[in-house]
Amino acid sequence: MCKGTINGEDVFIVKKDDMHDSIKHHYSRDNISVDKCIGEEIQYLLQNGVATLGHSCCGHGKTHAQAIIYPEYQLQARLLGYKVVTDRHPNWEKGRYETFIYLKSGTQNKGLF
Repeated sequence: MCKGTINGEDVFIVKKDDMHDSIKHHYSRDNISVDKCIGEEIQYLLQNGVATLGHSCCGHGKTHAQAIIYPEYQLQARLLGYKVVTDRHPNWEKGRYETFIYLKSGTQNKGLF
């Protein structure tokens, strides 16, 4: 179980050069970093044309691992076998909805499905 990413420790780096060409325009930096335990899965999504919004989280042992994605990549995420949900997170401001997918790595919470 991941203890969480603190101050850049234990991160997985995804290089922009490794991303699918169709989504590279969403990223201004040459690399993105994510929680180490979901890094390979996020890299897989990015290599296969699903752009994430940078709020991917392993769940830190408390909630299900998830990635917020751009809404226009919902179909591609479904084709890759992911459950896509548009919802409001309890910690977000009123009226803010995001499209996200439940990840297969990181913390798994069997009670969510």
